Amino acid sequence: ESPLGDDNLAYAAHIYPGHTQSLWDHWFGETARRYPVLLTEWGFMEDDGEAAHDYLVGSAENYGAPLLDLTGERLAGWVACWFDDAWFPPMFQKGMKTATPLGEFVLARLGQ
Repeated sequence: ESPLGDDNLAYAAHIYPGHTQSLWDHWFGETARRYPVLLTEWGFMEDDGEAAHDYLVGSAENYGAPLLDLTGERLAGWVACWFDDAWFPPMFQKGMKTATPLGEFVLARLGQ
């Protein structure tokens, strides 16, 4: 509603599975129609049994693919955040040798 008067900036968005998909356009899609937007935090993980991570529970099918498809439609960018095995949601299992489902999804998308 009140864009910054600088043509040399991008707006950042953080969208996780806990954010209702029907509101993604409200949270970043409509802005991306008019201004550069970059998803700097996003990702999913299978339920790890910790209630602290409930907002991250999702999958490539019900969250990752729809989110990145929308970024493509709105010409928004995204980065592969948490390229490690400790931050949540991790892209790799402990030891950085095996990708998690998120890691597999991101690596496949980066390879397209």
